[in-house]
Amino acid sequence: MITNEDSKLRLFLRNKHLQNMKSFSADKTVLYVHGTTQPSEAIFDLPIDDVSFADHLASEGYDVWYLNIRGYGRSEAPKVVKKYFATTDEALSDLKCTIKHIFKLRKIKKINLMGWSWGTIIIGAYAAENPKQVSRLVLMGAPWVTKKADHDEKLDGKFWQEWTAGEMLQKLRSGAPPGSKNFSRATRIAWEKALVKSQPEAAKQSPVKFRSPTGVLFDAAKFWRNGIAYYDPAKILAKVLICCGAWDMNAHIFESQDLLDKMTHAAAKELRGIPKSTHMMQIEANRAVLFHYVQNFLES
Repeated sequence: MITNEDSKLRLFLRNKHLQNMKSFSADKTVLYVHGTTQPSEAIFDLPIDDVSFADHLASEGYDVWYLNIRGYGRSEAPKVVKKYFATTDEALSDLKCTIKHIFKLRKIKKINLMGWSWGTIIIGAYAAENPKQVSRLVLMGAPWVTKKADHDEKLDGKFWQEWTAGEMLQKLRSGAPPGSKNFSRATRIAWEKALVKSQPEAAKQSPVKFRSPTGVLFDAAKFWRNGIAYYDPAKILAKVLICCGAWDMNAHIFESQDLLDKMTHAAAKELRGIPKSTHMMQIEANRAVLFHYVQNFLES
């Protein structure tokens, strides 16, 4: 746990690396940021066949970190909530203090950033604001500006959104054809257990209901779902990889291409499609393809 000195909230931060790793470098340091609803450990560090995405990168010699934004998983939320919180501005503040912590601890001045869904906007904004501090950006399931009504979410003045595991799967895997076998029952069970572990109080309800802050939904209505970019992609100087699931209906391939086209000053950039995969590509059957693309990119 670390503390954001601005908000005074404690944030969940996890680190993984090889046990015998003694020296650390910027090129081998990776920080991951989660999406709109689920904490990092439920996706990025979910072991499938005994190996998570975080485990895989650590086994390849990377110093792997992942963060939970305030209000997600075991990161603290404000004790008194009077407005939408965990907005992208606040998430960016949490990311800044985390990177500052890693820089000081590891004695480095640059870092590689990975993000999923909303996390791609958070890390993209950081890279645009601090272009000399980011070597590589990995954006998975990256939403971008659109005015499509099918993305609308109703806030109704609520500071938390509640959802069941089934509702979340229906939303994030909506593009998977009927009968597709890219998400096993064993994976679903492991995923649900990880969610409950991150929010033990959810298990006290029937049906089991999880919750996440609505700050991101407030921003979605204000910015990207209203055709307004949160940051300027042209300010990014890092190398960029965008990965999009072929069946992803939450972050469409045309959004990824539009975003990539606007990164006019990136040192290098590429877009990779992950076959037979949805927005949940990190824990689906073809995740090895994603792992391969990401590892090759980080080593480039």
